[in-house]
Amino acid sequence: MQPWQYIVLLGAFALVCGLALPRKQTAQSGQSLRNMETALDQFMENMEADHRELVGLTGKLREETRVRAENGERRIAELEERCGRLERDLAALKAAAAEPVRPEPVRSVPVQPEPPAAAERGNAPAAEEAAEPESGSIRDRYAQLFRLREQGKSIEAIARKTNMPKGEVQLILQLAEREAAARD
Repeated sequence: MQPWQYIVLLGAFALVCGLALPRKQTAQSGQSLRNMETALDQFMENMEADHRELVGLTGKLREETRVRAENGERRIAELEERCGRLERDLAALKAAAAEPVRPEPVRSVPVQPEPPAAAERGNAPAAEEAAEPESGSIRDRYAQLFRLREQGKSIEAIARKTNMPKGEVQLILQLAEREAAARD
């Protein structure tokens, strides 16, 4: 046989095999095509569900952000209003502090003597203190405080020794100065 005949026979054999095999695969490829379409449909459904869920979460996040921003703005407005009130109060206090302080006259409370029965029970020192008349001078009433001040003690040291608040010590010293200025 000649070589061209071998080529024709080989081509015919390939043609027969080619026609026979696709028929068997078409049945199988139809099934795999349906399986692939089903898988793609499920994938698309899952993607659409995920997309809807993502859109819902984005909407919720946007709403929460809006609410937080509104609450923040409301809180800022409240704090600014409060700050304004505090500034007005501070200005009023500064204006009040700038005005000279006029001390109110100190009124002495009359001491009533204790009944005799209390004196008999051992309260004799209290009766003696009540019998001493209260003098009108601040220096006489707070003699220990002024002795410590004359010794050069600081206001803090005087407050510790006399068990009095520091502000009260300062007030007594200022009142004594004014009393002395009023006498002169």
